[in-house]
Amino acid sequence: RCPCWTSTGAQIIRAYTISPTQCNALRVRATARSKFSRAEAMYFTREALEQASGEMIARYRAERYAGLASVADLGCGIGGDTLGLAAHCGVAAVDADPLRLAMAAQNLAAYGYRERVTLIQDDVTQMQLPTAEAFFFDPARRAGGRRKFSVRDYQPPLAIVSTQRFIAIEFGYPPKELEK
Repeated sequence: RCPCWTSTGAQIIRAYTISPTQCNALRVRATARSKFSRAEAMYFTREALEQASGEMIARYRAERYAGLASVADLGCGIGGDTLGLAAHCGVAAVDADPLRLAMAAQNLAAYGYRERVTLIQDDVTQMQLPTAEAFFFDPARRAGGRRKFSVRDYQPPLAIVSTQRFIAIEFGYPPKELEK
């Protein structure tokens, strides 16, 4: 069991004991608060939260899409960037993981954007991409709690952008291999 503590001024007292699972959930929620203003109403897993763009970053990046009618978010995860995009236009949000897509739906609802987003469960490497004026592509750079430093390890792979014709595309993170 994991002891949890509360602080009363300078005095620390033991408040209660919870399971390791509950303790982990509290840690994830505390981390989420640093990324999302409505974290209390949102859903996460530790790894999905690590991979999600925070609200402020997503809002900043999404400003580039203002004025467009539609954007496809390829690999939306729990919806961090989808939240920013949905503030400006309609979004087709694609992810292969049904759990992350369900979390994205709830997270979008927490911000009042659920109706602006079409959620699609599919593999972006196999599907016909949705019709959109622009595409947002920020591949996962973590697996098993560890950061991936090579673009060859990203999921979905960067190769999908070379097999499609895009009007606009954004990489959420400039990998060092592409900066040269």
